[in-house]
Amino acid sequence: MSHNLCRRDRKGCGTYERAIKGLEILKKFQPWIGVRMTVVPDNVQRLFDDVIELRKLGINQFIISHVTGIKWSKEDIESFGLQMKKIKEWYKENTAKDLRISEFEEDNEPNSFGCHAGRTSISVSTKGEISPCSKLLTLNNEQVLYKLGDVEYGLTNVPNRAELISCSKLRSACNKLHIAENYKAGCFADNYEENGDIFQPSIQNYTFALQNRPM
Repeated sequence: MSHNLCRRDRKGCGTYERAIKGLEILKKFQPWIGVRMTVVPDNVQRLFDDVIELRKLGINQFIISHVTGIKWSKEDIESFGLQMKKIKEWYKENTAKDLRISEFEEDNEPNSFGCHAGRTSISVSTKGEISPCSKLLTLNNEQVLYKLGDVEYGLTNVPNRAELISCSKLRSACNKLHIAENYKAGCFADNYEENGDIFQPSIQNYTFALQNRPM
């Protein structure tokens, strides 16, 4: 099972059965349950089957994304795209009030460059420094990437926040690569992990985006 590939206890045993027991208890008190599925190359070919299995267990909402910070092969990226297309077709044929897959909602297409980091979300370090997002906060142990301020004085770094919101540097980089028409350059943290620069688009994520363009 996909769950047991990545979710093992200290003894190395899978935790699927325990997770299902917890799900059954939760379902009694919380009818609507959503899951976030972070797909890795090892289980990418089971993605559709995993969604169907979780639906049978009573899951109502799915948020599906590929794991970042690792290198995906071209074949695995293609497999992810094919699985997502298969899920989308199933979703179209099985519309229900108690089922939602966020990636396939009509209003899910991004209308601006970049992500929500610094625009509608922030994160705070243990030292009280304000970061655009929690993921960026973990990527550099020496300094907060694109620090926005601190809890004592607030959002004092106006130029940093203005650049995160406008994404002029990121837009320019995408234009130079001739990918701006089809790609909004997504996650700043993913960009930094791949390039060491939050305003240089992740080509791997761009490849994923192409695989998942609307049919």
